[in-house]
Amino acid sequence: MRLLQKQLVAALILATMYAPTPNVWATAMAADRFDCGGEVEDEVYSLWKNNVRAYLERSMQDRLISMGDVYVLYDLQTYTHNLLSMARRCGRTELIMDIARIVRVSFGALQTPGLVSPDRRWICRGGKTCTYRNGLLGSEVMLCSVQFLGLAVSVANALASSQQSLDREQRAFVQEVSDIVEEHLRRWGDAKATKALDALVKARPGDVQGTSSKLLFTDRSLWMISIYAEWAGLLDASRAHLGEARSRISATRELSAHVNGLLRLFNARISQGTAWVNGNTAVPVADIDGGFWTYFSDNRYAAYEGEQKPLVCPSTASTGGVNPDASSNTGNTTPKLLVAATKSTMSDKLGWDISHARRLVHALDALQRNRTALTWVFKVDEANIPQANVTDAFAGAMIARVWNGDKHHPLFRNYLSGANGWYRVGYSPAGGCNEGKPPYGLGESFLTGGYASWGTYRPLISQLGHRLYDLMNSSNAGDKAFVARYYEQFGSAARPLNRALSEIMFLPSLVGIRKQ
Repeated sequence: MRLLQKQLVAALILATMYAPTPNVWATAMAADRFDCGGEVEDEVYSLWKNNVRAYLERSMQDRLISMGDVYVLYDLQTYTHNLLSMARRCGRTELIMDIARIVRVSFGALQTPGLVSPDRRWICRGGKTCTYRNGLLGSEVMLCSVQFLGLAVSVANALASSQQSLDREQRAFVQEVSDIVEEHLRRWGDAKATKALDALVKARPGDVQGTSSKLLFTDRSLWMISIYAEWAGLLDASRAHLGEARSRISATRELSAHVNGLLRLFNARISQGTAWVNGNTAVPVADIDGGFWTYFSDNRYAAYEGEQKPLVCPSTASTGGVNPDASSNTGNTTPKLLVAATKSTMSDKLGWDISHARRLVHALDALQRNRTALTWVFKVDEANIPQANVTDAFAGAMIARVWNGDKHHPLFRNYLSGANGWYRVGYSPAGGCNEGKPPYGLGESFLTGGYASWGTYRPLISQLGHRLYDLMNSSNAGDKAFVARYYEQFGSAARPLNRALSEIMFLPSLVGIRKQ
């Protein structure tokens, strides 16, 4: 009785501060802690209002506006996209606007290169990652731009598609995002770019030359697909808000060819099959870009699962390879190689790691929600838009290949293929030394990447998310030790801000999930 009273009070508070739009499932009668209006959603809002929102607002001002560090755009998407998805599921329009106001800060940092191009873009002018040495300083960092626009247009589409009239602030935001997206896609999606995509569709894993990334299907292409899908939905919905003229701007042959080319490439790089869960249940599975990433430098140790670190940074050499501060791998940057990379340390037929593959969560969701809009706005053949069974197959891979099969202490292998070797040994784009991620080292990506929302397709995934939630809140010494070892940023020793940011990515993926 006391639990029910607590849930009802939490729901009434949420209903006052983040009122759902009409026709949304009634939150006040939520009976489960993971339902919209339940205890976990209440936790999400507490994190957002008391800590995370102010931190993100401050970061956008300090890093982007003052320093010109465009990697804050990358970070904003990472921290808030799962939150946005929850807000959409639960009909929390005011929360969507909270995110929109933070996104809108970025518009003041757009620059025009001058004679090179009249189109605006975000130019990296500072921060830790952009340097003269890596060529990023003074340039557009495309990964940051596409990832951020994937969030921005999703926010705008959520507003445009809501079952209510938009106020002046909301209409202005939707208009601005649409204009910015159009500018970027017209620049990125010209005939030359489409021709290059056609060549990639014909490529096979055996065509990859050494560690070259030239033939890879990357997260930049996947984000562009997401942007097109969300923009199509926005333009479709905006006919009522912005007028018919605004929805006609997208119907160009060049952009239509580009998005169709991206979808052909995406489909060509998805491989599907069947695998077994715990040796007794067959499920459909999928991988992305299988075989293309075998020799990529990040994956040189994808088949090496030894406890001995392949490479030791100077700060750990004197402690037997154990770094007393795992987050501090700077200073003297000369590493000590202990395990040489050979053909035996590489995993054959390797595709994406589960950290990068988190983009699939939002891309596949965007394609499902906006598939009809894609067909009329960009003349996309519906057969080229992945069906729901594709998401189900990726969810199947998460269960049959990535999960360790332990319901009590769930762990997750580093790659969608099921490979579990060391990841990104020696990776250091901005200098310093990086020993890489050990087996199960990318497991936090299951939590922060939004994979738990695939419980819509595979309920077991939600159950694993619920179990991890309970482990993180357990007072049992063994549970606390398990979390501290494998999910460090969710442990009691994590810095409060780091834990809050981790939780704001994880908890929303548990809320409001219903089996299709």
